[in-house]
Formats: sequence, structure tokens, C-alpha cells
Amino acid sequence: MRFHRELDLDWTLSEAVDLPSWPGLHDRLLVYRRNPTRRPLLERDHCDECGRFVATGSIGRCDRCFERRPPALALRLGRHRIEYPQAVLEAMPPALRKAFESSPSRIR
Repeated sequence: MRFHRELDLDWTLSEAVDLPSWPGLHDRLLVYRRNPTRRPLLERDHCDECGRFVATGSIGRCDRCFERRPPALALRLGRHRIEYPQAVLEAMPPALRKAFESSPSRIR
């Protein structure tokens, strides 16, 4: 992910603190410090599904994969698209699911 590449290039982990969590979960607070000099991001972003190049800053799958295998629900958020598979929709509280399904940001 682009976020992790940015962290690797321009930030240094200064502290990691374990947090109380449920059994089987391992929550940590990570504190990063920005490096004094910024290095350019040279690696391009790829589609999570097919690996094709996508626009820098894109989230998830390319338009081609989205058209070929649409998710159960998708919302437009600015220039990004948020995709929800069927299993996620089924686990949502009914009121939230209804709000998403009737949202003006819904794609299709």
C-alpha cells in the first residue's frame, strides 16, 4: 500500500506501545517521526486484484476489475471508491446498511 511505502521512506518508528486488547488481537500504538529530508515515492500503485497500474493515490481495484466483478455495494467518496463485499454488508447493523444502500454516493 502507498501509505506503508510512505512510512518506510519518510518516517522513522520512534516508539511502539502495546495496548490492552481482546484475546487473539494485538493492538499497538505506533509513534513515528518525520525524517528531516523527504524522498520521492518512485513505486507506482497497483490494482489489488489484477496488479495493473492505477492512478497514484487510488484505493483498491482498478475500474476494469470493478466492472468485471462488481462488489455487493460501492460508494463514491471524492475521487475514490469504497467497495463492500457481501459478507461485510451482512455483518453491518441494519440501519447502517440501509443508509449506505440509499446513499446518493452509491455507485449503481
